[in-house]
Amino acid sequence: MDPYSNRGPHSQVELTVSARNLVDQDVVSASDPFCVLSMRKVGSAPYTEVGRTETLKNNRNPSWSKKFILDYFFEERCELKFEIYDRDSSSDVLRKHDFVGVMECSLGEIVACGGRQFTRRLAKAVGSPTLSIVAEEVSSCKEEAQMQFSGTKLDKKDTFGKSDPFLIFSKSNSDGSFSVVHRTEVMSNTLNPKWRPFSLPVQKLCNGDHNRTIKVECFDWDRDGTHDLIGETTTTLKQLAEGPNSSKNRYELINPRKRSKKKYKNSGILVLNLFKLEVKPSFLDYVKGGTQIHFTVAIDFTASNGHPQDPRSLHYRNPNGLNPYAMAIRAVGDIIQDYDSDKQFPALGFGAQIPPMNQVSHEFYLNGHPENPYCSGIDGVLQAYYSALYRVTLHGPTYFAPVIRHVSRFAAASTGQDYFILLIITDGIICDMDATKEALVRASTLPMSVIIVGVGNENFAEMERLDADDRGLVANGVPAQRDIVQFVALNKYIDQRMNRAQSYNQSALARDVLAEVPNQLLSYMKMKGIPPPDPSSSPMNRYMGLDMEQQRVNLAADVLREIPNQLTGHMGLNPPSLGHPLQSDAPLHPGSSASMYSPHHSSPSPGYPPHSSSPIPGYPPNPSLATPGYPPNPSSSAPGYTINPQPAAPGYSPNPSSYAPGYLPQATPAPSGYVPQPSHVYPPHPDNPSGLSCPASGFLPSAPASSFNQQSPVPSYPSNPAYVPNPIQPGYPPGSSNSSYPSNPLTSGHMGYPSNHGSPYSH
Repeated sequence: MDPYSNRGPHSQVELTVSARNLVDQDVVSASDPFCVLSMRKVGSAPYTEVGRTETLKNNRNPSWSKKFILDYFFEERCELKFEIYDRDSSSDVLRKHDFVGVMECSLGEIVACGGRQFTRRLAKAVGSPTLSIVAEEVSSCKEEAQMQFSGTKLDKKDTFGKSDPFLIFSKSNSDGSFSVVHRTEVMSNTLNPKWRPFSLPVQKLCNGDHNRTIKVECFDWDRDGTHDLIGETTTTLKQLAEGPNSSKNRYELINPRKRSKKKYKNSGILVLNLFKLEVKPSFLDYVKGGTQIHFTVAIDFTASNGHPQDPRSLHYRNPNGLNPYAMAIRAVGDIIQDYDSDKQFPALGFGAQIPPMNQVSHEFYLNGHPENPYCSGIDGVLQAYYSALYRVTLHGPTYFAPVIRHVSRFAAASTGQDYFILLIITDGIICDMDATKEALVRASTLPMSVIIVGVGNENFAEMERLDADDRGLVANGVPAQRDIVQFVALNKYIDQRMNRAQSYNQSALARDVLAEVPNQLLSYMKMKGIPPPDPSSSPMNRYMGLDMEQQRVNLAADVLREIPNQLTGHMGLNPPSLGHPLQSDAPLHPGSSASMYSPHHSSPSPGYPPHSSSPIPGYPPNPSLATPGYPPNPSSSAPGYTINPQPAAPGYSPNPSSYAPGYLPQATPAPSGYVPQPSHVYPPHPDNPSGLSCPASGFLPSAPASSFNQQSPVPSYPSNPAYVPNPIQPGYPPGSSNSSYPSNPLTSGHMGYPSNHGSPYSH
């Protein structure tokens, strides 16, 4: 019998941690401490890390605001280990930081204190530091409080300036102590600060008790960590809820050390400027209402991973277990797939040469299909990944922006009941950091999150810059609307004492990778004002409880009733565009019976674009029709169709083999060996065999693959300062025997030819 199958009710407890009298580990300043919590069940495997607090700079007596939430079972002994470290770098590897001390106890010992502080000395520590923990049962309160405060006439604390004030909010404990719940930002050199608005769950602020005492302390920030108390006051959520207009919400800040002075009144006034209390929907409210989580994986196929057949390669398919890429796919995918109804997952690759032209692609489909990136389940994703290793050639560089834009297009076209998660697995440094930042800042306005898992032993400092939890991501001066990036290094979860393909902590990896997703989803829904869907309002609920035949009859009747409206509504459909010239934004369809149609995440029945009530497969448009103005129909070349991103029938845009005017250039070698430019239209080449004026064979103005010269006599050709005229064939890739051109070691018998493998002209 499963010993856990008959468990009784359990609770969740919140642990608040603080330490006192830490000994300085740094030579010229106080320590920068953080706490790591690990747990284990009696008689089980070694300790498993649960989480880490934030790092507090220059602090010998830290009170961390980060809480640990644990499940508590009376009948089960849970052993805990609290380790304190002094942070020395941005690394997540604990051995790279100075160990301060450790304390071990059971969860039962902490809970038995009844809300009072549980305090013990740190073992293996210098001096006599102590660690204190307060446990409190978590309430089910869903309220959230939004507040903003300002201060007036604060005491001057700095000798050569004013003060650098910040606020600390703490909730009271049953033994009279306080636990920190929030810190504001520091306002530099002012005695009249106005702090930014902030939001706190009421559960965190006072555990749902509106009459619980809340202490507010105002400090003057000092670089060495010895912050000076300006003054303090107390309040309650009930008092705050009376709002800014209440005289009760103007607080005198009192410094206890000055209270006894005869002429002392206060050290300044704290004013409540904004207060809102609202019910905050939970992640489960959205899931229960039918919000779909869509998962896309993007894998790094750059050469730095090593050849897949080399046992040292990160892509090596070890017969004894999973390689690092498969580990990440399995750990994250096994969790997310439970929230995706159709279990169809797009799987992309980047940084490889793709057959048959062997051009480098930063957005290709692992399953090899030209139009459909979807794989059936996580097993299907892994199968497509393994298959791609034998089909493509690892190359480079490492570009993230294309795959981020790929998912962004689908997120931009979603209806508000979908949320997209992109998992990027990589081994190296990003080569398009600026473009990646820009793509992420734009994506921060969309219903999506980006998870980055670093594999191997590279320096992932660049990834940490993208996971901008504390400072916010900015691109071209535009800040991200919300935090959507989470980065973790896989090595943290691999048992280094064993073969990496045999031992890794899958549950811990999944937990840390996905920990921020619920709050990221909630932040998007809040930003857009989207409430949780009502589960009872789902159209399919009308057919629940009926036998299969009756379901078909009722569904068919409802479908046929809506056909005229659906036909009218979709004439001239033009989905939103993000401005990427070679990428169509037209939605695709999931279960279409029309040939060549690709699946789409949001459509419940056959039809393109998604039409829940259309009984005609592939409608609209119907592949048998070629009426101008319909969305793309891959089987028709009728005029008026929008751009299809995949090569289709002759004359259909874009089509690299077509010279018809007005077609966008395709990023493949064109006639005469000229490399097309995907975002610009250049004049045609004079030797275009079609004789037509078309941009299909444009010129790429970038050395060393330039296809024209600075002083070319061919009219209207753009100039390239990197090259001088070619006296033999003007306007061609440098093919001169002029002695000023360097020789090409790859081409014997001809001087001055930089390699151009796409050109049919003699080198």
